[in-house]
Amino acid sequence: MFIKKCWHIIKHDIYELCNDFFNGTVSLQAINSSFITLVPKCNNPTIVNDFKPISLLNSILKLVTKLLADRLQKQIIPLIHRNQYGFIKTQSIQDCVAWAFEYIHQCQQSKRELVILKLDFEKAFHTIEHNTMLAMLHHLGFDDTWINWIKRILETGSSAVLLNGVPGKNFPCKRGVRQGDPLSPLPFVLAADLLQCIVNKAY
Repeated sequence: MFIKKCWHIIKHDIYELCNDFFNGTVSLQAINSSFITLVPKCNNPTIVNDFKPISLLNSILKLVTKLLADRLQKQIIPLIHRNQYGFIKTQSIQDCVAWAFEYIHQCQQSKRELVILKLDFEKAFHTIEHNTMLAMLHHLGFDDTWINWIKRILETGSSAVLLNGVPGKNFPCKRGVRQGDPLSPLPFVLAADLLQCIVNKAY
C-alpha cells in the first residue's frame, strides 16, 4: 500500500492536514470528491437493482474520516437504542433477525396476538437529509467542534459517476451519505435512531 510504503515521506504532511482539519483551517473541497461506480450484488447481475453504488474516495480523506469513525464507535452504544444493530462493531444485524424469530416463536407458543411491522429502509442511506443528521448530533449532546467537523465533511462532498471508466460531470452531494466512507454509517445510525424513538413513543 502506498501510504505504508511511503509513510516516512508523507507522514508530516498528513499530520499537518489532520491538525488543520481539527483546527478548522483546511479547505476540504480539493480532497472531498469521489467517483461513483456500481458493484454487483450477485454473480449474474441482469437489472439495475442487482448493483449497488459505491463511492471511490480520496484515500487521505478516508484516513481523516476513519479517525473520526474509530472515535465515534467507542461512544455510540450509549447514544442509540439497544435495538439498533446495524453498523455497530460490537453487534450484528443477524442478532436482530434471530431475536425477531425468537419473539415470534414465543408468541406462537403462548397463542398471543401478534402484529409485525416491517419498515423498508431502501435508499435511505442515499437520501437522508444532512440537517437531520446534524440535528440529531446536537440533540445527543455532541459539542460544536464535532458537529462542525461532520458538517464540513457533508457540505464539501461532491461526486461524479464513472461510466465505462470515464467520469461524468461533478455534482455536489446535497443529501445522503456515501457508501465507501468509513464515517458514513455512524451519523446515519444516529439519525435513524430518531425513527426508533418515534416508534417507541407511539408504542
